[in-house]
Amino acid sequence: MSRLTARALETQEEIDEARILLHEVYMDEMKWTPDPKNPSKLRTEFLKNQSLLVDAFDSISFWIGIFDGNKLIATHRHSPKLDGKFELEHYREMPEFLLTGKSIEMNRLAIHRDYRKNSPAFLMIVAADYEFLGGKLYDFAFSTAEFPNPGEMYCKVGMKRADINPFKYSDADPNEVSLIYFDFRNREEMDRYISIATRVIKRFK
Repeated sequence: MSRLTARALETQEEIDEARILLHEVYMDEMKWTPDPKNPSKLRTEFLKNQSLLVDAFDSISFWIGIFDGNKLIATHRHSPKLDGKFELEHYREMPEFLLTGKSIEMNRLAIHRDYRKNSPAFLMIVAADYEFLGGKLYDFAFSTAEFPNPGEMYCKVGMKRADINPFKYSDADPNEVSLIYFDFRNREEMDRYISIATRVIKRFK
């Protein structure tokens, strides 16, 4: 395995590679199909005989990627509000502290199957999230996850589980998810988690 690197996705071609990876992980591997009437406008599109998972928030989002050489092997997306709403607000009510604070939504995490074990890819995603979001004066960055897995893993790297009931994005979804979030206001605590993650990442190099 080459040395992995993390950076922002800078071109439309790189973002399309991320959307191809999302389709591979979510739809080809997990056999998940979005509700045709989903408010995110999640759907499959095609580019040069490749299937992409796309939605309404793609064009306004900031994407990060983990690369093995020139190969994109993991991605995560940071999304602001679109037309005055976060994506999650289309599916359930959100806690007031996330709406009144300076918040950003994290979603569309995907890691190539060959890098999910014995690889620092996940921790590098977490470190990149902190680098790009924690330094931009955000109070919170939130996402959703199933529990116990992978939700407990997220909590081990500094995320907190919000005190709201688990929910489903769609009645067809097999499992409920919980709202989780980074609290960037506590810089000392976040720096401690990132320091731990950085030390673990270095063991792979």
